[in-house]
Amino acid sequence: MEDVALSLTVGKRWKLANARTARIYHDSQPGAHKSDPRVLAEMQLVNRYYVMTKILGRNRFSDYLKLMLFELFSVASSLRSRSGRASIVSALRGRVGAFRRMVIC
Repeated sequence: MEDVALSLTVGKRWKLANARTARIYHDSQPGAHKSDPRVLAEMQLVNRYYVMTKILGRNRFSDYLKLMLFELFSVASSLRSRSGRASIVSALRGRVGAFRRMVIC
């Protein structure tokens, strides 16, 4: 979520523009976090939490409830595919790990 964090941070001070015709090459590097559903799920939730609390400053109970509902929807949505069902336990473990990290910080 680096792109989201950057856009939100820049957008606080300056007007953002959208260049619809621009082309970009995203050189995505392979990594363990991309192939391990547990690590990926943990990283995604920690990043969402960071953007929500540190960049957007959303710390109300309702904000945490919305984040939890989004995560529940994400888990439920993954059940629609065979690969999602196969990795559901790992993804849930990742979210539990992310929760532990969020509570400790």
